[in-house]
Amino acid sequence: DDNFLSKLPALQDLNLYSNEIESVDFAPDHLPPNPNCPKLESLNLGYNNLYEFPTGLSSFPSLRTLALERNFLQSVPVHVAWHPELKVLKVGMNPVQNPPPEICERGLPAIRRFYRCLEGE
Repeated sequence: DDNFLSKLPALQDLNLYSNEIESVDFAPDHLPPNPNCPKLESLNLGYNNLYEFPTGLSSFPSLRTLALERNFLQSVPVHVAWHPELKVLKVGMNPVQNPPPEICERGLPAIRRFYRCLEGE
């Protein structure tokens, strides 16, 4: 069922670790109106087969931790870095090129500084 999240409004932790997932789309146009999982704080998609960042993360306004270790991600989108509640972003063991790997290794504050510097150019 593509709309399973709409049936879980109190969900706080979603662990999809190591499930061979190839793509994830949480975009609102793919979900029924107001499914948002407003209480979701932690999303673990580590050890999957993702080549692109999950879309629609703004559907989770309370998201604080996003784990995406050991996938095949090559970039961290700017909008992810500025998710208002996000405190922890784990993208280790990915072939990330943007921001540079040494920035990503330092965590979300370093990623935000990197994008802030780009905006100032």
